[in-house]
Amino acid sequence: MTAPDIDTLFMQEDHVEGASQQILKSLDIKAFKQCDPEEIGLAPYVNIQLALGGATGHFGQDRKGTLWHDAWSATLIFEIVTKRSKAQIEHKTYRAHIRRLMQYAEGLFTEERLPYHVITKIQEAGTRPTIENGDGLDISQVSFSCIVSVRQNAWPEV
Repeated sequence: MTAPDIDTLFMQEDHVEGASQQILKSLDIKAFKQCDPEEIGLAPYVNIQLALGGATGHFGQDRKGTLWHDAWSATLIFEIVTKRSKAQIEHKTYRAHIRRLMQYAEGLFTEERLPYHVITKIQEAGTRPTIENGDGLDISQVSFSCIVSVRQNAWPEV
């Protein structure tokens, strides 16, 4: 699908987080993008954040022949928040669901869900568990390193 403009292609965070949100919601997991704080309600839920890194050095070509950086290293972070009273089963189940999904995530990030970008080289980068005793919450950040690239057919007329 051709993007409406070049700026749309450089909104990688919004597009990848939105596709990730769709995937989790398809499993009835309440999920939010980093720019949706007013939507966050009571636990359990998952916050999704794409931390875009540097360009990989690969270039894509728009329809007029101009070269643009078109691939970036990134970290896709799923912050799982559950109530401590239910955390014994619910929290570890959420972590397991996300790890399982991301094993085959390249097939889940379809062009329908992610029309302008492709995600490749997805690998688990680690998990950081924490406990917020005051709020009675268990929180884990499960991170995945990946490459986010512009789909070749997404380049618009400039």
